[in-house]
Amino acid sequence: RSRATALAPQRDEIRRSFGIDDDEPVFLFCGQLIDVKRPLLLLDAFAKVRAERPCWLLVAGDGPLRGAIEAEIVRRGIPGVRLAGFLDEPTLPRAYAAADAFVLPSRQETWGLVVNEAMNFSLPVIASDTVGAAEDLVRDAWNGYIVPHADPAALVDALRSLAADRERRELFGE
Repeated sequence: RSRATALAPQRDEIRRSFGIDDDEPVFLFCGQLIDVKRPLLLLDAFAKVRAERPCWLLVAGDGPLRGAIEAEIVRRGIPGVRLAGFLDEPTLPRAYAAADAFVLPSRQETWGLVVNEAMNFSLPVIASDTVGAAEDLVRDAWNGYIVPHADPAALVDALRSLAADRERRELFGE
């Protein structure tokens, strides 16, 4: 049995363990909190979508931008963001199990193994066009969205599309 299947019955409990207390969509980012991965861009895009509708952003990872992310959350009063910190290999699958979609907005990513991992958990993927895995694994508007890395509005639109449509998330995840 895959880890994804094994964790499915525990989904509500897993979400609560990350401080997510409802069934609104959860966007997951996994990676180092460094400029090239663009977590601040994702936070800004998420804040715009969150202002329109309830949803969550779960950030699994740590790094030098954590303080800037925390400060921006406080400064702008962005609700629904959970910073899980670094998750080791046995714990990381819980983050995927808690999520409804995966986002990797990197400016440069040779491959991005996290895309493979997200797909193993039947998650739709939003990735920038500079993520190597996106070209091979993501079919735009079929199992996710490939957004131009230089177009922040496209990232907002992709998040908005998946936040608004449970059926689309499930269909893309299949």
